[in-house]
Amino acid sequence: MSLFRPAVEKMKGYVPGFQPKGLGFIKLNTNENPYPPSEKVLNALKEAVNARVRLYPDPVADELRMELAKAFRFPKDWIMVGNGSDEILNLAMRAGVEKNDKVLITEPTYILYEVLAQMQEAKIIRLELDEDFNLPKQVDTRGIKMTFISNPNAPTGALFGREQLRKICRASKGIVLIDEAYADFAKENCLDFVREFKNVIVTRTLSKSYSLAGLRIGFAIARPQVIETLMKLKDSYNVNRLSQVAGIAAIRDRGVMKRTVQQIIRDREFLIQHLERLDFSVIPSQTNFIFVKHARYDAFKLLKELERKKILVRFFNRPRLKEYLRISIGRNQEMIKLVRELERILK
Repeated sequence: MSLFRPAVEKMKGYVPGFQPKGLGFIKLNTNENPYPPSEKVLNALKEAVNARVRLYPDPVADELRMELAKAFRFPKDWIMVGNGSDEILNLAMRAGVEKNDKVLITEPTYILYEVLAQMQEAKIIRLELDEDFNLPKQVDTRGIKMTFISNPNAPTGALFGREQLRKICRASKGIVLIDEAYADFAKENCLDFVREFKNVIVTRTLSKSYSLAGLRIGFAIARPQVIETLMKLKDSYNVNRLSQVAGIAAIRDRGVMKRTVQQIIRDREFLIQHLERLDFSVIPSQTNFIFVKHARYDAFKLLKELERKKILVRFFNRPRLKEYLRISIGRNQEMIKLVRELERILK
């Protein structure tokens, strides 16, 4: 007899991007910010490393919630802080979905949604994106208990239209979770939907634009009744003391984040221009990465050629994705090095 549930035994689990052990790699495979966080964040962390680390952190991260409330103009009780936004995705799934309930996810999208649905033994309903990775005009939400939408989408980088998403929210009887991990790099977002719809949760993260991936800070904005329900399921002290300190400092110093985002967008457009010159097709991106396919060169072979040059990009061995590579935007000199190596490989 197995010690574990059959559904868990059958799962593959989520596989993160490769984390190299050695030095000298150009790491463009995990969508990390290539720039450090604000100096005020680093100083706040140094000051917080003291004898008080023996104490538990604030269990609901109230001071950080207050800063988020001021920054995004929502009442504090509309906000929850999580151990990365992934924790909040997990909590929403556990709160809203039972065995055999239907969960709608786009195909392709962030693979973790599928893993979370499998954990709950839910029925996964796949909404196929069109050939340009856009949402279809008609979306059937009948019987759907929860819908996950990454916007901008991962791993394609494409931004879905607000009106299309509004139709889905309006038609849905279940929860609609809009995962806006990359919203700071995009020209628009759906944060206001939580005021319009009682069944919408919007999640954000401080990992990408704020350069705090190593501290795991995410947050959700939703109606107070939704937040109260998610709070029931979280770990007792889910966000550690140092992460709360860093998050408070980061939100208070948002100007640094905005300047960093603008630099990444400039480097994104620089890279797109040069890759198109090299016969790559590029999905229009509103994120800190691009999703590309070469006209003639196999994506997996290209991945391995770049690895030999100590440049890491991301390959997904899944239908519709295995022709593409996902490339995180690094510093300008890293983008120049990538272009030069690709020129040599493609010759």
